[in-house]
Amino acid sequence: MGHPMRRGDRAITQRAEIEAILKRCQVCHLAIADEPYPYVLPLNFGYVWREDGPVFYFHSAKEGRKLDLLRKNSRVAACFDTSHAIKEGETACQYGYYYESVMVEGEAVLVEDAAEKAEGLTLLMRHQTGREDCFTPEQTERVAVIRLRAYTVSAKANRPAR
Repeated sequence: MGHPMRRGDRAITQRAEIEAILKRCQVCHLAIADEPYPYVLPLNFGYVWREDGPVFYFHSAKEGRKLDLLRKNSRVAACFDTSHAIKEGETACQYGYYYESVMVEGEAVLVEDAAEKAEGLTLLMRHQTGREDCFTPEQTERVAVIRLRAYTVSAKANRPAR
């Protein structure tokens, strides 16, 4: 599903637990290839978990750097993280940080189909607000919708003892 990680004791491998983390996240940090540096930006998102893995949707203006770069290279990486808290200690070296995160690699493309654009926007609104909005073709025409199909998924967490 994902790459081996250094701290295997923190690995999350069950789909239900990965989805629980995603449900607590509001922002995705999307990394897109560019020269001389990668371009990373925070985006709100919605998603659905299909048979072959999660599919994420983002909305965007219809023009700009993000879309120009994705048209050149659709391979991306993304990070979702939440549950941030400092783990206090007696000394500086005993401090740590609690978190939950999901990392994905995949392909991000511009959605052209009006019905899929509407579905992506509905998923985004559902995830961000809990609302069940429906979108008309006229509304979907005003924005760009990006689909990220995840090819690898890995997750990890450092949680307080219960």
